[in-house]
Amino acid sequence: MKTNNITITKNESTECSICKLKCDTHNNLMFHIKEKHNINTFEDYIVKTYYNNIHPRCQCGCSTKLKFKPLILGPCFSYYKKNHFPRNKHTEKTKQKIKNTIIKTSMKKYGYKNAYMDPKIKQKIKDTKLKKYGDCNYNNSQKNKNTQLTKFYKNLFFSNRLNNEYIPVFNVNEYTGVWKKYKFKHIKCGLEFNTTLDNGKLPICKNCYPINNNKSQYEDQLYDFIKSILPDEIIIRNDKNVLENIYELDVYLPNKKIAIEFNGLYWHSEISGKKNKNYHLGKTKFCFTKGIQLIHIFEDEWIYKNDVIKNRLKYILGISDKKIYARKCTVAEIDSKTKNTFLIETHTKGKTVSKINLGIMYENELVAVMTFNTNRLITGYKNIKNNEYELVRFSAKYRIIGGAGKLLSYFIKNYNPKKIISYADRCWSTGNLYEKIGFIFKSISPPNYWYTKNYINKFHRFNFRKNILNEKLETFDPNLTEWQNMQINGYDRIWDCGTLKYELVL
Repeated sequence: MKTNNITITKNESTECSICKLKCDTHNNLMFHIKEKHNINTFEDYIVKTYYNNIHPRCQCGCSTKLKFKPLILGPCFSYYKKNHFPRNKHTEKTKQKIKNTIIKTSMKKYGYKNAYMDPKIKQKIKDTKLKKYGDCNYNNSQKNKNTQLTKFYKNLFFSNRLNNEYIPVFNVNEYTGVWKKYKFKHIKCGLEFNTTLDNGKLPICKNCYPINNNKSQYEDQLYDFIKSILPDEIIIRNDKNVLENIYELDVYLPNKKIAIEFNGLYWHSEISGKKNKNYHLGKTKFCFTKGIQLIHIFEDEWIYKNDVIKNRLKYILGISDKKIYARKCTVAEIDSKTKNTFLIETHTKGKTVSKINLGIMYENELVAVMTFNTNRLITGYKNIKNNEYELVRFSAKYRIIGGAGKLLSYFIKNYNPKKIISYADRCWSTGNLYEKIGFIFKSISPPNYWYTKNYINKFHRFNFRKNILNEKLETFDPNLTEWQNMQINGYDRIWDCGTLKYELVL
């Protein structure tokens, strides 16, 4: 039985594992979990129950409790979700029991041991393929191999982007996949070398473009800063033991249970750095299971917003140049120009579009800002109704005790909202502030990505939607995906950790 992605087997009790409430039926239990505990996804379930040593059951029928386990399947962190993996964790008796159950169910429903042995189902599959592809024996893998993928690499092979720098010393028809190396000649120096065309990445002549890892110098700056504000604190660098030799922590403060990851744009990109969608989020999740808050600082943020990053680190580490109590402050509505100037100086994401801008004034100085909006397409939340708002930004110049609550109370009193939603950036936040001011955790959003071309600046994907790419790119093929078109034009992408969605219903 399922509640969205949560499975409750018949072998489990109808007692809620979170609040111990006993329900009459499994259906009532599932409804209770969803409505009373705001759990809508499997990951929500994991987040809310892990520290109580509560685990979901194996869905194969053996009802064994499933536990967290880091899987080294590329640089990502995962956990057991549906069944045991590998299957040899089952005893022979359990395997046979599962097999008999599957056969019994299939025989009862279809009259065959396997549903695909049913002639009606076989014919239905053939009719669908014939109608959709014109071939009753069509295989989807052939489409990927012979159409879109081939077009993508042919566009790269014949593009000026490649041929202005390198001469392929092989024929395009010899291309058989990204795993094979091909010979190229660099026009500038004449060097011939073998390399891959992995994900559309251009070859790199190591003779002319030796790669310098500038990440270490910025890590040194970060370490020196942490050391300067916490001279007596234990600070560990480049440690792998904490995360079981799967991930390395750049900077770790064991007494505060806070780690900081410095992400150089080249080394943490998808193509050049081999850091896929799940890498940064996986590291964050793994730290969570150890009770550690992981902060991600990207290279461009450290370079261009150095003071903002340092002030935010001070706030998280419990250090502040000035402490102010909200009861000594007043709330004022401010204009967009004042709001944006303040956010550029104090918030890692900078300015934003918002209709309602509130500020806290202390001795005639603007010391904090909170902004609200009714519709923000960039988050995908398009259908906000009347009196439903999004809290877009909150930023403070100093540590203001009760500042967020004071601004929120003013907004509720003067604008009478029915519901307020907001998103916490998992690169920086665990959502504690939202919970303190009355918000309830609702769901987890997947990682988002940014584009980069020079590994110095990154640009949000919203600026490169496929419907506007034709106006932005030199080379554009409508038959290719957004990501493939971006690669053809020399772009790489970088993934963040996603967001936590919070909601306040009034």
